Amino acid sequence: MRPSIAEHLFGIGRLLDAVAEDPGLSEASRRLLSDATKQLARLAAGADERGRFVDWDNAATLAVLADLDGLDLDLDLLAADAVARNGQLRQMLVTALETLGEHEAGARAQITRHLRHRVDANPALNKQPRYPSEDD
Repeated sequence: MRPSIAEHLFGIGRLLDAVAEDPGLSEASRRLLSDATKQLARLAAGADERGRFVDWDNAATLAVLADLDGLDLDLDLLAADAVARNGQLRQMLVTALETLGEHEAGARAQITRHLRHRVDANPALNKQPRYPSEDD
């Protein structure tokens, strides 16, 4: 679909750059605009990768939750929309961590490992997201 989300964000950044050229702006306002355009550029750079990330994260989170024993998580009630499903799955991870006893260190380690992989793969946090290999 054209223009893409990334193209929209880059366009907004160009508008903010034009506003920053106003000679009447204070230096503080210029710094704020500069910070905003940097954040928009970062979001734009990862926008096209976002769908891949959400799909990967949903599958990886489901795999982690499926491996946890003794949790009463109803995976059949998950939303069809990938982004909504992602939010539900992240909440299930929180519930799992709250439910797991201290003696279940292996399950906690598995969740922690997944969350670290999630940070590495998140395009909003990384210019070059790294998805874990099957060996990780």
